[in-house]
Amino acid sequence: YGHQLECKACKKFFVNAPLNPQRNAQQFKEDGLRRRAIEVLVNTLLERNLVHFEFEQQTKKAFSRHIWEKFNKRCFKCGRDSDPIALEDMALDHTMPLAYLYRLDETATCLCSSHNSQKSDHFPVDYYTEDELVELSKITGLSLEQLHSRCVNQQVLDLLVKNVVWFYDVFLMRKDYQKVRDGILTADKINDSLKRVIGGKVDLAAEYRKRTGRSPTSVTIV
Repeated sequence: YGHQLECKACKKFFVNAPLNPQRNAQQFKEDGLRRRAIEVLVNTLLERNLVHFEFEQQTKKAFSRHIWEKFNKRCFKCGRDSDPIALEDMALDHTMPLAYLYRLDETATCLCSSHNSQKSDHFPVDYYTEDELVELSKITGLSLEQLHSRCVNQQVLDLLVKNVVWFYDVFLMRKDYQKVRDGILTADKINDSLKRVIGGKVDLAAEYRKRTGRSPTSVTIV
């Protein structure tokens, strides 16, 4: 019915762990498409390019290598107890989660693939120890106050509300997002992801109706 019935621990160990091996390639592809859509949305609202292009244009250096070297070529979570990881094996973590509308930028964290999967969309305060948060603040430049927060990116949320008609009538009407896969419209997945993280702050569909006098046609309104 659209509500998660398990706590985070049970969801991770008793739901996701058994079911992930049963997910097909299409389902993993869909999840990747949804995440890429959120990344594109955030960058578009901020009128920014992908950080990889911006960083290389400004510094003539590769962004991934910059983060890798910044973290001494080690996974931040397990690096003290392991050998350096190869650049191609590094996972770039958003530090502040993409799901909550935070853009990948120079505050990114170097993680191994295993710990990147574990952290997923967790806020730093819910994944790292206090000592690790202090160290992470020094490396990334993010304040401890920011690393302790569990808030959606208010700047991006304000821009999303301001551009809500464009979001429904243009962004979600893109060809890839209007495809139905496994019986679910991709635009609905993107919209539902946003509703989960900002539902307590604003109702995007209601804002759209307020501006246009109608419901959006790019998503399924129940």
